[in-house]
Amino acid sequence: LDPSKGLLERLKAYKLFLEQHPKRHGKIVYVMVAAPSRTELKSYQELSKKLNTLAENINLEYGNGKWQPLHLINEALPFEEIAALFQLADIALITPLRDGMNLVAKEFIASAHKNGVLILSETAGAASELEDAIIVKPRQTQALADALEQAFRLRRRDLKRRLKRMQQQIQTN
Repeated sequence: LDPSKGLLERLKAYKLFLEQHPKRHGKIVYVMVAAPSRTELKSYQELSKKLNTLAENINLEYGNGKWQPLHLINEALPFEEIAALFQLADIALITPLRDGMNLVAKEFIASAHKNGVLILSETAGAASELEDAIIVKPRQTQALADALEQAFRLRRRDLKRRLKRMQQQIQTN
């Protein structure tokens, strides 16, 4: 849970995606892990409140008795659980507003066996290395929503080719 990670921007983009693509309702679940950080700082407390409010609004507006579109996890998870989530995920949306290398992107690629699309911020250091990711501008809500739809539409062979090249890149480096 850090302002530099672009969490609110991601949720706004996901909300827009759900608004623009009702056919995807019930077929996508977004799991966001926002481990508490610097909880004594007012700006972090405010970010947490905004995130929780937006998450509740998304679930109320788009969810139903059979489907909850968003699961916001406000706790630190052991790496084994994160790796398990990575292996289950079809898409990783990693869009920090400003970041260093961003190892999370690399961990997702290393954990994804045969499937997995990485949507990565151009401002993450890993973007220059993981060129087969879908590279996005993290503050452009529509571009993020479009990237989610693009990830859904990738052909299986293109998806596997991209993933394999990124896995080779990580392994080599």
